[in-house]
Amino acid sequence: MNNYTTKQKKLLICADSFCAPTRGKHDNTTTAPEWAWWNRLAKDLDAEVINLAISGASNLNIFLQLEHGLQLEPDYILISLTSPQRIEEVLQPIPTYDISYTDFIEERLNSWASWERMERKEITPAVHEKFFDYKVSKRQNELFVESILQRCSDKNSLILANLFHDCNVKEGINFNIIPKEYCDVVTGQLDEPEIGHIHKSYHDKFYKDNKDAILNIMKQTANKKSELPLIKFKGKKICLLTNYRTASTYFIRETFFTNKIPPTGNWEHFNNRNFLKAYKELKPINKFIFKLMPDQIDHAYEKFEAINTLCDEIVYLYRRDFEAQAKSWIAWNLSGDHEHHWGEEKLFNINASQSVADLYTNQLIENYKFMRDIYKKYPGPVYCMEDFPVKRPYNRKYTWSEQITIQPFNTHKEVFRS
Repeated sequence: MNNYTTKQKKLLICADSFCAPTRGKHDNTTTAPEWAWWNRLAKDLDAEVINLAISGASNLNIFLQLEHGLQLEPDYILISLTSPQRIEEVLQPIPTYDISYTDFIEERLNSWASWERMERKEITPAVHEKFFDYKVSKRQNELFVESILQRCSDKNSLILANLFHDCNVKEGINFNIIPKEYCDVVTGQLDEPEIGHIHKSYHDKFYKDNKDAILNIMKQTANKKSELPLIKFKGKKICLLTNYRTASTYFIRETFFTNKIPPTGNWEHFNNRNFLKAYKELKPINKFIFKLMPDQIDHAYEKFEAINTLCDEIVYLYRRDFEAQAKSWIAWNLSGDHEHHWGEEKLFNINASQSVADLYTNQLIENYKFMRDIYKKYPGPVYCMEDFPVKRPYNRKYTWSEQITIQPFNTHKEVFRS
């Protein structure tokens, strides 16, 4: 049984059966062999294990594991997400309105796959068809993932997509380290011990294949020094008012290491979302940063005024080289690869007419005009991508099928000196 009161570092594990330990029938103690890959990780981190994983857990279940585990002040967090097909069954009356991890441990609630519940005749096919839709459940589960990200944003954490391979929340989720690719379904049944659906020899293979990547991710927050160390916010609730292709993702990531202000789960908090719902989600949070492009709120000044009531600082970020920004935005939209930021250099062939180029260029200009109006009313710190001390250009290269002309626009003069 783990003793969570020591001063040794702690590794919190929240997951489904892919990381679930064996639980005692009477005292709820947990055990897992030393060769389990997460125990080897804990050894390399010099940390004790707090393993709250539960077999059959849903992403709601995993979220509640995290909420419970954070009270134990872990130094590291490992999360393995699961399929959106898991649903809950109420086994006993729940004593309070707020369900928690203990409701699962004390067997008042139980998670399991909806299709297996149907096979067990716990629900009929007709009920399943009427009340369970994968697309609806997937979107609900993505909200759980956003909440998990928000709570882990200032922690040394690794969040694996694993069974949630089609999750549309990408930022902060690792889709490359995949325990299920080493599981017994892939390897077949072997004559050796097994835990977390993975046989002993494949625990060893998984950890050898992924050890360096896992440790680098786990330790990067603890050891990382900001490349923007002089940017220090005055407030704790930050709206980064910016435009597309200004290195805003880099800005939020690097300023975190100095300011320790966690970004919202979706860093573009109001993008493609119901405004009122997104607004209400921010109200109870006492520390956050998100980026806002004006067209994400339809250039509506009344919406920005509402947002401003939740924030205690507005920060502005722009790009001085407007032509380069416009071409980058045009190419980003036409390339079809919206997930590539930094890393492997990629080359894209761009087929853009002048009318299409003008459309995306005007989108940037309209956003900058909105920023100009807000800056006049709410002046605040202004940062420029080209002034960052460490130059990290976008490593997307383009070849253009047609010559296009970008209309001139002096961002600094038109927005911040007009």
